[in-house]
Amino acid sequence: MGVKLHVFNEAIRQFARENDDVVQRVIPIVPDQSFHLLFLQMTVDIERIERFIIQPVEGAVRHWGEDLVTSLEWEGEIRRWVVPFTVKTVPIKQLTPGDLLEGSVLLATEGHPRALVISAPAKISRNIDQPINEVAIRGPKDAFTENTDQNLTLVRRRLADPALRVKRFVVGRRTRTTVYLLYLADVADSDLVKTITDRINRIDIDGVLDSAYIEKQMTDNWFSPFPRVRNTERPDVVVAGLLEGRVAILVDNSTEALVLPCDFNSIFHAPDDVYDHWTNSILLRGVRFVASVIAVSVPPAYVTFLAYSPGAMPLKLTLLMQQARYGVAFPVVLEALFVQLLLEILKEAGLHMPTTVAQIFGIIGGIILSESGVRAGFFSESMLVAIGVTGIASLSVPLFRLGTTLRLLGLPLLLSAGFLGLYGFVMAGMFVLAHLAGLRSCDVPYLSPYFLGRWSDFKDTIIRMPAPFITRPAMLNPRDLIRAKKRK
Repeated sequence: MGVKLHVFNEAIRQFARENDDVVQRVIPIVPDQSFHLLFLQMTVDIERIERFIIQPVEGAVRHWGEDLVTSLEWEGEIRRWVVPFTVKTVPIKQLTPGDLLEGSVLLATEGHPRALVISAPAKISRNIDQPINEVAIRGPKDAFTENTDQNLTLVRRRLADPALRVKRFVVGRRTRTTVYLLYLADVADSDLVKTITDRINRIDIDGVLDSAYIEKQMTDNWFSPFPRVRNTERPDVVVAGLLEGRVAILVDNSTEALVLPCDFNSIFHAPDDVYDHWTNSILLRGVRFVASVIAVSVPPAYVTFLAYSPGAMPLKLTLLMQQARYGVAFPVVLEALFVQLLLEILKEAGLHMPTTVAQIFGIIGGIILSESGVRAGFFSESMLVAIGVTGIASLSVPLFRLGTTLRLLGLPLLLSAGFLGLYGFVMAGMFVLAHLAGLRSCDVPYLSPYFLGRWSDFKDTIIRMPAPFITRPAMLNPRDLIRAKKRK
């Protein structure tokens, strides 16, 4: 590092001495005075700095000479020469290494107490790809990237409304991550916006690497496994939430946005529901809801009826299931736990393997293990069917995290059914319902509109009415309930 760092304060000088990627450029004005530019090599756009900052400053020096820093207000003149950038004037004593870390260029000269902070961050981005986890047959095929500028563009391109508000926050003491809060000023409830804004301002954490860090800080009950913040990689889902009166959060370096509040009903809504005919949406939502019930209840129901209440099933079915268990070495509860654990192991192994290997491993490994397990007497074919149906049903929920939650939630229900039979199964189910009824997402009841909701919100639940009849969710207290006017 050069020796002419004296124009900056001690914090900047120390940071420059300790980091070899700090670059200094000196532009002489007169023999005893120069412009000193300081920036971090990898956080700024070097080509734009050379073209739009260094060359214009050199041109200003050639044009004005010594008058640039004597008779003229040099800060204002330099501002006019470096047009494409955001420039602010800061006292040199108030400069911090954070200015360099955020991709700014510091410009100072001898004998002047102020410096220019020119924002010129490097734009690291990639092409916009298709959604990976939220595939829709009909509708847009673009997904968010790690660049918040691109993500904001994707949202604004769909929602060209002057009422769209974008508020910027910096979260993380060390990472200094940019977080954007989006909402429609004439739709979203002001109390909801204030609640979420206050929660973001209260976040005190050393680093934010993904939107999941913000999500964990936005929930009230940390012990509940149910998602109360919806994460999505689709811009159209974010815009749909904003139009309903919800609030969205974009986090730099994250490919997933957050939508709040998130209620249990909206989790079962998929992008295809909006683009498809309303009758098809009713059928598909019903299938998802039934699948979620199956994902939770099939293993404990299997244990309950087979071990405690076989008389509640048809005689032929009972005999077939008992015959299938002939030769199994474990009690039915341990058998169910073993197969459930095997399913989770296969799923985790498939997720963390290369794609091509995972597909082969999932098919061959599942077939070999299931065949060998049945022959060895570890589990029965009927148990394989029950757990397999559970795994498939859990994948029918649009929000992948909820599917995992439903499968894992079946474990305590399974243990309750194994120890207490039908009574344990029913009591555990009632406990889960009571827990759901007590949850809130940004002060909105989690089970709304089914519990503590309003009748008008039932138009867009499992039963979806035609678009002209649907209003904004009243549970969100939107400023404007009407979304579409009915045709005369």
